[in-house]
Amino acid sequence: LQINKQTMKNKKSRNDRERKMMRMVRNIFLNFLFTMLLLFANLVVSAADTDTCASDEASCQGTRTIEDEEEEEANTTKETVQTKTEDEDNNAVSTCRTISCITDWLAKDYDNAFGMKPRLVSNTEYYKNIKIDWSFDDVLDIAANGLTWSTNNMVMNQGVKKGKSQIFHLHPHTPGQLITREELEKVTKESTLLVGATHSINDAAASVIQAFQQSLKLPASINTYITRGGFDTAAPLHTDRFHTFIMQVSGKKHWRVYEPLVKNPVWGVHGDAEWAKDQGKPIDKDTQVGKLLVNHVMQPGDILYFPRGYPHETSTTTKEADESVALTVAVHTESLHLVHEKYFRCVLSQSGFFDQHPPVACPMCEATLNKYVRSEEGQELRQSLPLMGMTNKEEFVEEIVTVFLRHLPQVAKHAIEDNPEKAQTYFTEDRMEELIPNAYKIAEHVFESREAILKNLEEALSINNQDIPYDKKQAHWYEVFSSSKIFDDACHRGGMRALFSDYNEGYDLELFIQKNEENN
Repeated sequence: LQINKQTMKNKKSRNDRERKMMRMVRNIFLNFLFTMLLLFANLVVSAADTDTCASDEASCQGTRTIEDEEEEEANTTKETVQTKTEDEDNNAVSTCRTISCITDWLAKDYDNAFGMKPRLVSNTEYYKNIKIDWSFDDVLDIAANGLTWSTNNMVMNQGVKKGKSQIFHLHPHTPGQLITREELEKVTKESTLLVGATHSINDAAASVIQAFQQSLKLPASINTYITRGGFDTAAPLHTDRFHTFIMQVSGKKHWRVYEPLVKNPVWGVHGDAEWAKDQGKPIDKDTQVGKLLVNHVMQPGDILYFPRGYPHETSTTTKEADESVALTVAVHTESLHLVHEKYFRCVLSQSGFFDQHPPVACPMCEATLNKYVRSEEGQELRQSLPLMGMTNKEEFVEEIVTVFLRHLPQVAKHAIEDNPEKAQTYFTEDRMEELIPNAYKIAEHVFESREAILKNLEEALSINNQDIPYDKKQAHWYEVFSSSKIFDDACHRGGMRALFSDYNEGYDLELFIQKNEENN
């Protein structure tokens, strides 16, 4: 499987191809056999240790106690260091006077700050220095200048506030109609209001989004959520497909963020990769979420970050409280399919591992690949491509090609085990020779497309100062953003749902939970 570039260029005879295929299958089998031998040896050693302990129980108990104490002490020290480091980071960020300072810190501290776990920072300095003039009154004021009810400007299902609906579902109040102050006053008494693409109609929000995109090197967007006081549920428990940064502008909002059952869900492999949204099923706290990680009332100046796929819900305080106005900054990776799994499929597709006529077939890209990506062994393929803060194309290309090569043998082994006859018809020399050059070509395409998308999104904000209706500004930005599709152009032709037939089978979350509990 690990064919170098020079070897791929050489023409091989039919006998050479057959021998290489046999070597590949033999190596996979030998690796499997070696693993089984190691497992057997470990069992023998474990049994010997058990016999020794049976003859000298006191000695074994003493040894275990010392080891346990050493491990506990090491874990305590590690936790102390991590807590101290996190506190130092939070203190450093709390002194930032600009958004760029905060986003630069995130870009530099990727492993600890981004994609790993929620982070909460109370920061009043930036709030004092870049006061965001964006309140409920401001929204009421701009309603007279062409703001319409649309997929950009919506309200939450009114049943949410009263606990009658547990689905995060937004819809236009009166689609296509101009928004009036009277309507806003009325609907916000019973529902949360969303103003989409806020950066396209507010200069301060535009500055925020530019800072995020310039530092993180990823597409980003901002929505505004306005909720009056006294909502037991402002937004029901749900998950999103993007990394989320919450910036509280005014008022207060109570946030609860939970540990996810499935880390880094991926569209197609895990259904829609976001749960309890639109017309989906509500999330069951007892079976689908882990422990409570964040339980905090956000106040002006607070910044909360949590990775994609983390369940969260919100509420507001007493009825007498001011309206909560919060900016939700979405940093897009998986929501634009920028994950290793999509890159993996793209390389296989370009290398001829797919039938080009429906129904689409590929032994490595249907049940086998989905099963592998859902497993612990294949979790790395769920992670976002390392584009965040990445400016070196060669470094990016080598990194994702390395991940591809690391998992390719394992996926191939599982494909052979699942369907040996069909797999051998696909593992031809011609297809194998295409893998490496295509892996490099598509990796370069992803990096270059990211650069073009960021440039287009930056230019889309240039109309902010033009004297045109607000809904036209929103629509223009969304049009540019919706065209930001990297993999569709590279290899998926007509969309992933059409090409990858295994995605059409859906994803049974309840069955996954049941099997996960049985395995545990």
